Amino acid sequence: MIARAELPEGAPLDEVELRRETGATVRAVRAALSELAREGLIVRKRHVGTFVAGHLPEAHFPVLPKLRSVGILTSRGHGYFTSSEYGIEILRGMELALHQPAQITFFTHGERNMGLDDLPPVDVAEMRRTCQGVVAVEATHAGQLNEIARGVPLVVVDFAPAAASFDAVEIDHFQAGYLAARHLLALGHRRVAYIGEGPLPESTDPSWQQRLSGYIRALVEAGLPAKPEMILDIRRSVQLLQSLLPEFHRRAHPGAYVVANCGLVEPAMRVLSGLGVAVPNQVSLAAADSSKIKAGAMEISQVRADYEGLGRQALRLLAARMACKAMPPVKMVLPVSFQPAQTSIGAQ
Repeated sequence: MIARAELPEGAPLDEVELRRETGATVRAVRAALSELAREGLIVRKRHVGTFVAGHLPEAHFPVLPKLRSVGILTSRGHGYFTSSEYGIEILRGMELALHQPAQITFFTHGERNMGLDDLPPVDVAEMRRTCQGVVAVEATHAGQLNEIARGVPLVVVDFAPAAASFDAVEIDHFQAGYLAARHLLALGHRRVAYIGEGPLPESTDPSWQQRLSGYIRALVEAGLPAKPEMILDIRRSVQLLQSLLPEFHRRAHPGAYVVANCGLVEPAMRVLSGLGVAVPNQVSLAAADSSKIKAGAMEISQVRADYEGLGRQALRLLAARMACKAMPPVKMVLPVSFQPAQTSIGAQ
């Protein structure tokens, strides 16, 4: 499973589950895990657990074909991948996983950023001649992706749309929303509001809905009601945030905010400052998303996700698909962590 990339780097291993799946004895499973640890494929941490190694040795995967040419299919513009932290880190991970001489071909709408379900038209036959496989980044058009996957190996990055018949590697966005909210609750805040996309059945970005679900789960676990009036639905729009947040803050009186996306933190802080509300002395903020940018001079309390690892794992999964075409579709979910910083403090 490790060699086929069904278990991603850093994934936890449960001895009880391994015994159930294999029918092996306790002694046999522990002996096998000890051997894998000696080979550098897994890491065993006392009182913590057993995990797939963070950086797997390439010598153990001779069965996987060498990838030298891949395509990136996305509704985002080409410049997005050379200017945004998200795109830069995914590209870096892919480049580290490619064998030289390497070639990455972009399939985009030029420099235009379109909706996530508005993929550029492609010639699958030409794509197959150009690339060994394709990585679709932030793409949700299941019909078009399924059609492409029938002609060329395809891995979707960051989230898999419904009705997917292809492989996917994702960030755990549910855990991101959960950890951001749990951090604020642990600081003693009891009126924790959410800024992002509301519960929309027609949403085109599953990651925003998953972060909202994680926020709600954290409240429920803390014995607090998940009140609709504590969710500011801005439909992922900075303009709506700027126009709706003043009245929302006056009405809801939150002591803390979970902000769905790091790009919304600075606009939110500017609005709150205009209301005479200081961060973090009067209200705390935590972002359910990663970014190395600062909110003014302040480091953001935020979820950290390994987007470089996302790109690297996508290519390992693509190589595994090329080696085993009969393998059922694989979905890998990469864990996240939370990093406290200056935008959140304990409740007064």
